[in-house]
Amino acid sequence: MVAGVTQSRGLKSDKRDAYGLAEKLRVGNLDKIVFKSPRQFTRLRELSRIHMTLVKDAVRVQARIKSLYRSRGILVSGEKVYGTRHRDDWQKQLCSSAQTRATRLYDHLDFLLWEQAPML
Repeated sequence: MVAGVTQSRGLKSDKRDAYGLAEKLRVGNLDKIVFKSPRQFTRLRELSRIHMTLVKDAVRVQARIKSLYRSRGILVSGEKVYGTRHRDDWQKQLCSSAQTRATRLYDHLDFLLWEQAPML
């Protein structure tokens, strides 16, 4: 059950709010009750969670790629560093061990971006 709290006065605390809501529920004094059917939007919630996870992972990999270049003193600006067209030019600026790491990070990014295709 989800309760919509319309007003809250006094000291703020999760513990205090939880006890207050539990007491109102016990006495039947909740002003607004919001019911969400557990099965109605299950698929939509799962797809939303999957999408958010993939987006977060893609952003992390992009940050790692930029970090790899910046840690080697290579100035990175814009989105061109992620594109497939100029990857070889970017990777040539790295030493061989860093190129291997960059290749793996790019593979990971490509996989995540491919996986973000519509699932419905």
